[in-house]
Formats: sequence, C-alpha cells, structure tokens
Amino acid sequence: MADQVDHTSDRQAIGGSATELGPGPLAASPDTAPGPIASPQQNSSQESRHPSFETQLAAVQAGQADAIQLVDQPITETQVHQLHSVSLQLRDLILDAGGLSDPLLPLLAQLSELEHLRIRESPLSDAAIQAAFTGENAFQQLRILNIPQTPITAAGLVPIAALPKLSQLRLGGSQLDDAAVQVIAKSGSLRSLHLISPN
Repeated sequence: MADQVDHTSDRQAIGGSATELGPGPLAASPDTAPGPIASPQQNSSQESRHPSFETQLAAVQAGQADAIQLVDQPITETQVHQLHSVSLQLRDLILDAGGLSDPLLPLLAQLSELEHLRIRESPLSDAAIQAAFTGENAFQQLRILNIPQTPITAAGLVPIAALPKLSQLRLGGSQLDDAAVQVIAKSGSLRSLHLISPN
C-alpha cells in the first residue's frame, strides 16, 4: 500500500482478510470472528488506557497528539462541535461507541487534515454521507475510512469513491450490491477494500 497510517486494527481485516484491489471478483467476509473473553480485571485495565475526550482534545490542542479515540463512550453533539478547535491538527478520529447522527456527520468534513476516520455503531444514511463527503474541501486528506455498520448504498458511495487520497475502505451490510462495487471500482486511489457480510 502506498500510503501507510499506523493503525493495525484497520490495516488488518477483522474476521477475514482485506481484499487488495485488482483483477477478479470481490468477496465479502464475516465480521464475527471470535476473540478471547476478557476478565473483569482485563476490562478494567483496558478502560483505564482510554483517556477522556476532554483529555485527548487538550493534548491535540497543545500539539502533543494528533488522534482522538472514543472507544467506550458515544460522542456527543457538544464534542463534535469542539472538534473544530483542532481541525488543522487532528489526523485520526476513532468513534467506536456511536453517538454520531446524520445532522452531525457533515460537521466532520471541516476537519481538513483528517487522514483516518472510523465510525461504528452509527447507522448513517446515504443522504448524510453525500452531504458530508461532497464538496471541494471535504475529506481531501482522508486515507482510511472504516464505516462497517453504516447502511450505505451505491448512491452514498459516489462521493467516497471520488476522494483523492483514499487508499483503504471498509464497509458492511446486505445493501452492498453489484452497483455499489461498480461505484467503488471508479476510485483512482483505493488499494484495499474490505466488505463485511451481514450476520
């Protein structure tokens, strides 16, 4: 892959191998691979490794970090608006616990230097995705996009496929049909595609 961002969890497919784009059909893989069961002590230790949104935001504002990860707390509307204060510094945004709604998604397009975006537990619509990803300056630096629980269709994929630097894309859902794959194939920068089959 020409562009590398150090996020192993997204570079390595969960529940299957990512598909390197090239000749041949694209195969979906399940996102249900079993993993080890963590003990209460391990869970407590894992939670302690994830600082609060406020702590992470302050670190980015101070130039001490360029990533914000919300692993076990949904993002709030207030927090989405606060991200604008680091629009030039933020490179990685991980939203694993939901909280992002259709009206809030377009606000992320103002994060002009964002390279890696992962959104889980937020069933965003095609209309919201089109509003967020359409625009001359929207997500122009984005290299990795991971939206496994978004019911996106071919219509929503059109502006995503046009992103100039997108090299890795991860999608899921039964709505990903041949039309969606044809849209993705128009991307001039994509190097890795992971399609997650529905449960």
